[in-house]
Amino acid sequence: MCRKERTGRWPINKEQRLADCIRFLAVDAISEAQSGHPGMPLGLADVMTVLYRDVLRHSPNHPSWANRDRVVLSNGHGSMLLYAALYLSGYPWTIEELKTFRQLGSDCAGHPEHDVGKGVEVTTGPLGQGLANAVGMALAAQRGQSLYGQDKINYHTFCFVGDGCLMEGISHEAASLAPKLLQQGLTVIWDDNGISIDGKITPWFENDVLKRFEGYGFHVIKNVDGHNFGDIRRALLEARQAKKPTFIQMKTTIGKGARSVEGTAKSHGQPLTQEAISQMRLDLDWPHAPFVIPDELLQQWDMRAVNYDTTWALPQDEDVADYLLSWLGEQEDRSLSTRVCSSLVQKAVSAKLRMLVAGSADLAASNLTQAAPGLMNEHQPQHAYVAYGVREFAMFAIANGLALSGYLPLVSTFLTFVDYGRNALRMAAMMKQQVIYVLTHDSIGLGEDGPTHQPVEHLLICRATPNVQVWRPCNLQETVAAWLAALRHQGPTVLALSRQSVDVLPSVDDFSAVQQGAYFRKQTDHAVMTLVATGSEVAIAVKVAEVLDKKQVFCNVVSVPCRKADNQNLEQLLVHGRDRCFVIEAGSSMSWYDLAPPQNIFGVDAFGASAKASDLYQHFGLTVPAIVERILFELEQERA
Repeated sequence: MCRKERTGRWPINKEQRLADCIRFLAVDAISEAQSGHPGMPLGLADVMTVLYRDVLRHSPNHPSWANRDRVVLSNGHGSMLLYAALYLSGYPWTIEELKTFRQLGSDCAGHPEHDVGKGVEVTTGPLGQGLANAVGMALAAQRGQSLYGQDKINYHTFCFVGDGCLMEGISHEAASLAPKLLQQGLTVIWDDNGISIDGKITPWFENDVLKRFEGYGFHVIKNVDGHNFGDIRRALLEARQAKKPTFIQMKTTIGKGARSVEGTAKSHGQPLTQEAISQMRLDLDWPHAPFVIPDELLQQWDMRAVNYDTTWALPQDEDVADYLLSWLGEQEDRSLSTRVCSSLVQKAVSAKLRMLVAGSADLAASNLTQAAPGLMNEHQPQHAYVAYGVREFAMFAIANGLALSGYLPLVSTFLTFVDYGRNALRMAAMMKQQVIYVLTHDSIGLGEDGPTHQPVEHLLICRATPNVQVWRPCNLQETVAAWLAALRHQGPTVLALSRQSVDVLPSVDDFSAVQQGAYFRKQTDHAVMTLVATGSEVAIAVKVAEVLDKKQVFCNVVSVPCRKADNQNLEQLLVHGRDRCFVIEAGSSMSWYDLAPPQNIFGVDAFGASAKASDLYQHFGLTVPAIVERILFELEQERA
């Protein structure tokens, strides 16, 4: 039972008073919402106070300043820790906003949502991704130093992680790569409190996290008392000066200050009772009403008067549209795989895109995305290519960190392996970050590697994700259109590219039609139906149309490299309606249920098989004779 008296449980000094501002703003906001995670803000309030007031180089008056230090809350469930520190420091938050924590339309969301203008660097929540985002931000700083000099870019990235972040596999992927990329500029602060939602973590967590990070090559600072302001300050300043990525073991007590739940899982994910909050006010000698911070404490917290030179901005790449169109006009039509087409386009523009940072998950020779020799690995930021190793999830999340820092990341792997990193792609879409995904081996056409490597449902999943633009080109012209769209789109763009060569499909005269994502490859006034196809199946559709023409069954052929392109005019091209639309795509039929009846879709609704590509296309009915036969049958059924 909580006693309604102050027990003097710890001494109250100036720094403690400032940290308690965070504590009470957090518990008051969570109590008001009757939802949230008070344990982490209470446990890390002391660390956050030292970081924002004494260590961090930031400017609340210029929150998007290019050379600001970054703070990433990978354990984003403790979002009130961040919101409180930002409000107190002078960022454009108000008490009224904190009172709307977790409510519809509030900037004070349950997990941090990217808003640099208010000091929130990245959307976090899915545990562990923030660590990889932070690696990307630190990598961007090193790249910036190489391009523009250390006098322009020398910021530091601080990332908070919890036990859950370190349990997620992405923590290993990102942390094992970080020292191979970074010499300095990254500090990971481990909130080592020994508690997760289900209780004490000993039965399900590793015995020695520090050995893990020492093995990766981090500079490790051990056993820092996360409630001793001097120890916290010394550790953070040491990390800032280290010549390696740094990992700090910050020993904290979850729920610090709320005696009824302090050190227990009960403080983790549910609001404190009013009785517990009242006792906390007595224990910490905090007589103020909810959401009230005394003026003298606000003045001590306010960081707006700190001056930095915030005038320099990261340069922007030039528009390469005219250059690419001129380049395209010089190319000959020939039989190529679309992965080769994309590689040619990338090489053509890479010298003009200084902000482009490409990379592959150990598949450079297959994805064809290394436009120039040299790796950024082993601390060579003068190059613009990252060998990520077999780390799809970390690669995608590191790319988000690069994009959030003003760079244009390109990441590549096989389309089927988008499954490994899809949550990071989803976060890029949520934040509307410009990331290019070169995903090759896009269908059963990859052949003998079999169903584990043959994507079937992946185009559908990517297309279904809000703000993700998916292009599946059929030739070099469509690939150029896809690249130009990717350079315009404020969000992720997936380039789904074939391993196998496709038949020659000459460029059309109206490039603007191609850019709309759907256009006529063949059109006739006598058409009675429409054939729709994408990527490597467009050539099949053209041959099917030629055979049907000879049988006096005339049809239009529409290539649809992108279902969600700007100014999409697809519906207008289906002049014969849904029942006379037939679709050919070597992927899940479900992508096209809105466009044609299921019996009119030539897709792949099984997992594929291990065989030659030609045998697989025949097995799944994606050959010219099989398609012609079925179309004629469906038309006959319609007439009957």
